[in-house]
Amino acid sequence: MPGYCEQHGKPLQADGRCPRCAPRIGAEVVSKKTVQDPFDPPGGTIGPLLPKANTTRRLLGSGIEFTSYVIGAWAIATLDAGTFGLLGLLTVALLGLIVLRDFNGGAFSIAKRVSQTRVVDWRSGRRASNPQALLRNSYYLALPAVAILPWVDCLTSSMFMLFIALDIMMILANRQGRRLGDLLAGTQVVEARV
Repeated sequence: MPGYCEQHGKPLQADGRCPRCAPRIGAEVVSKKTVQDPFDPPGGTIGPLLPKANTTRRLLGSGIEFTSYVIGAWAIATLDAGTFGLLGLLTVALLGLIVLRDFNGGAFSIAKRVSQTRVVDWRSGRRASNPQALLRNSYYLALPAVAILPWVDCLTSSMFMLFIALDIMMILANRQGRRLGDLLAGTQVVEARV
């Protein structure tokens, strides 16, 4: 992989030129930046240092996505009583949207569309695979399954809020904006704007 343009953060072409800078003669590009992943074992793999997505837009997009999911769940729960459980089937659709949100690099994610970002493989810079997308959100997906058990729903709600707080702190503190799910799946959120 040739690397990323220092000015635009765009992947370089095979010849090492930035698609935006290429028309200008003598454009300054970076051939490759590398960094050791602190979660790799000693002597582990070195990956590219991908440009960090805009933190403010990313957190704003995530807030909008979370709020829309909560409003959708409340609306379904409220209207479900009058339909004798038939509207509850929309819960399956909502859960499916949450599960699939990072598939195809975040194509189904409200947050990725609002913040104009995408999910990529941390080492290659290519679009994250669908198994990586599932692994990236696995701890959020496991909580609703555990919440079905009696007397556990309060604990899972607390764990959900703890995971959100941990992810926000990691996005702010990590130099590449990688949260816990990104570290688990080997992914990173980067800018997708042209």
